[in-house]
Amino acid sequence: KHFGHQDPSYADLLNYGCIQNSTVRYNCGPIAIAQAVKEAVKKHSQRTVPLPIAMTEWNMEQPYSEPSQEMVEGLFTAKYLAQSLTTGGSKDGGVFANTYFELTGGRKYDMLSKSLDIAYGGFYAYAMFKFVAKNGACLSWNTEDHNLTVAAFRHSDSSYGVILINTDTVKKQVQLSGPWKSPSGHVEGFSYSGSSMGSKTYQWNNVGPHGGQGGPYPIDNIPPLHLPFRSGTVALPAGTILGLLLPA
Repeated sequence: KHFGHQDPSYADLLNYGCIQNSTVRYNCGPIAIAQAVKEAVKKHSQRTVPLPIAMTEWNMEQPYSEPSQEMVEGLFTAKYLAQSLTTGGSKDGGVFANTYFELTGGRKYDMLSKSLDIAYGGFYAYAMFKFVAKNGACLSWNTEDHNLTVAAFRHSDSSYGVILINTDTVKKQVQLSGPWKSPSGHVEGFSYSGSSMGSKTYQWNNVGPHGGQGGPYPIDNIPPLHLPFRSGTVALPAGTILGLLLPA
């Protein structure tokens, strides 16, 4: 059970356990955490510069239920990483470091199982940021859809990477605008997808697991996709993460 409530819905999980209509608001994600720490530091200390925040051990539901092995875990992790980047870094007191618990250890909430050549959702969220962010500078972004999270990055060669996270149960047509060129046709990219939020099998670039659960591992030999990108419009299936590499 979750804070005395029934097991949370996927929508509750993707909103950090903030049960709708609850009179008590629990941990509501990295943006709320960063703001709360800033306010506490200002009120209770004489510190003249913001206090940087590091999430040193976190994941979603471990060890209470199964979502850490379900499709939803990748969506949750990607959304969390994208939102933590918007809080700023060590200079302005935002979340500047994240450590997922745990990578591998033979338990059901691990990121991957090397012995079975499979990985779980959190692994693909971090992989998406590795391949698309490329240690680039995070750009500001805005969306009016609370089920759509976007993270954009400028790479050292002045190209761009954009990550789109659809936590809705319906597909979306997303119109992107930014400093990048908008090629008409296809762009190189990456995807994390599955049949449903609760699915225990999922795909990286349309490649499924070697066994009967999780997703494929390793993934370095899986080539990028060529995704439709016409006039800046992207088709984003329900419960999917897409990463796009865009020219300068």
